Amino acid sequence: MYLPGVIQEVIGRMGIVSMPGWMYNEITGCTPVSLTHIPIERAVGMKQLVLRLLIGTALVILFPLGGTTGVFSAETPGDDTEAALSLMKESMGIIHTIHDYQAIFYKQDRVNGNLLSEEKILMKWMAPQHIYMRFEEGEQKGQELIYVEGRNDNLMTVSPGGVMGMMTIDIAPDSDMALKKNRHTVPEAGIGPNLSLALSILETHFRDPASTIWVEYTEMISFHGEECYLIRIHESGYAHLTEVYIYRNTKLPAAFISYDEGGELLESYRYTDISTNIGLDEYDFDPNNEEYDF
Repeated sequence: MYLPGVIQEVIGRMGIVSMPGWMYNEITGCTPVSLTHIPIERAVGMKQLVLRLLIGTALVILFPLGGTTGVFSAETPGDDTEAALSLMKESMGIIHTIHDYQAIFYKQDRVNGNLLSEEKILMKWMAPQHIYMRFEEGEQKGQELIYVEGRNDNLMTVSPGGVMGMMTIDIAPDSDMALKKNRHTVPEAGIGPNLSLALSILETHFRDPASTIWVEYTEMISFHGEECYLIRIHESGYAHLTEVYIYRNTKLPAAFISYDEGGELLESYRYTDISTNIGLDEYDFDPNNEEYDF
């Protein structure tokens, strides 16, 4: 813990309204003020204050406020990789038990330096790698797509929606057209791939003693009104900061958000209303489904 921060916390706990400048300077390593210029009655009071401060400092170090959440201040980077890895592996284990799910997927990307508007997407997923998306809000509203690994030469079937809805086309997920408004391909979307990416970042760090990554871990935080765990991965090769939110009640990923060195958003992928093992089948990933507009 950063020592001046400890001192300020002690001041609050011990009921000290303010601290003489000479004392703060002595503890923080700044230039001290000579005590010979302090009246004797003030010096006696300061001795009592020092004693209270030392006792309080020990209490803060032994019993920090809020318990031990594994969060480290930005002033002294810590590392809680093991706790983060444990939680993320537990979440991935749960994902591996899911045959299918439906969710609302909120996506926002920065592409070629431009931050695009957020899009709301109805997403269906079924193992092994069946994906259906319908864009409900945003620039691509009305668009639908289906991707099934190993089918249709691994091409996506896309309906632009709107007046162009009848012009269904097949395109590669990694084509320039498909990535025009996306940082990642469609097969890389979903709670599984997003968590897998975060895991790969941490596991690489865990194996590399020279890694500069450091990790914060919070047991409980409110995220869009939901209680979540929060893992913050700093200074990785992927992004300057990556945040991984995991729902506390289900242990499923809630969001994957990354920022650049200037604090600008690079990408935000958020999942709500996740319903698992609801009985989706091949017809839910068939362009001929009567509920779709292909």
